[in-house]
Amino acid sequence: MSKIIKNTDTLPVCALCEHATPLEGLDGVVCKYKGVVSESYTCRKFSYDMLKRDPAPAPKREEE
Repeated sequence: MSKIIKNTDTLPVCALCEHATPLEGLDGVVCKYKGVVSESYTCRKFSYDMLKRDPAPAPKREEE
């Protein structure tokens, strides 16, 4: 069963899939099922990996 994406801003792309491994120096990933594909590619085996997402920076706190 695939994981449900709770944030609607996140698109199902291979760059965020748990089955993909990023390639060093190239704009692509190695998919466990499809082989070498671009980071923006998506397939039916997509499974969201929340550890691959770059979170937004935290807002700066005001010091008193």
